[in-house]
Amino acid sequence: MESEIPEKLFVPARVENGPDGGIEMVKASGPDGRVLPIAFTSLDYLKHFAGETGLDKAEPPVGHVEIATEELFSQLVSAGEPELCIDAMQECEQFLSYSRRGAVSRQTLDDGSSMEVREPSEPFEAEALAQLCQVAYFLPTIETIWLLELVVTDAKGNESPPRPLLVVKQNVEEESDAFHSAFMELGDQWCEQLQRGTAIDMLPHDAPPVKDQLKDTLVVYRRG
Repeated sequence: MESEIPEKLFVPARVENGPDGGIEMVKASGPDGRVLPIAFTSLDYLKHFAGETGLDKAEPPVGHVEIATEELFSQLVSAGEPELCIDAMQECEQFLSYSRRGAVSRQTLDDGSSMEVREPSEPFEAEALAQLCQVAYFLPTIETIWLLELVVTDAKGNESPPRPLLVVKQNVEEESDAFHSAFMELGDQWCEQLQRGTAIDMLPHDAPPVKDQLKDTLVVYRRG
């Protein structure tokens, strides 16, 4: 069973020189040959690992940064590295993999809650998707629609039931009246056909939670 992950983790890292600065996260190679990012729940665990592996004598020197756990997960997912080894060489060592849950992105909100966008955990009803495509076809600004899943976890760790998330790409600028009109029409015309009580979220394709993270396999409508 995985132990509880604290709100902050210690990450071995090199601070890059130069006017732009920056931090390079140090990775480790496991017995199976996989090279993974690593993080530690305590500074003592990090120092033990560095001593056992010779990382404390590396050139250039390796230091560490303390980072919020949610921020670290979000950065790794955004970088296409959804796996993380926590507390390497300790009895409590564990591996986390967001790829198992199909996470596209995860963001911490100002109120302490977090929002995670995932690949759908269950297939959506085929008839409803056919109706979605029919509605989108008659809205000429809509080019592509992706179907994902949104889960919100509040500050106390309570996770909401997954909600379908439509990500919509249009051929007009977001500032235009046509853009907002298409969003409203898509929501009104399609959602009124769904089972009463079904909650649907919608986002533009370049919104921060999904920008540059969308896959062709998640496309449910594309204008021919």
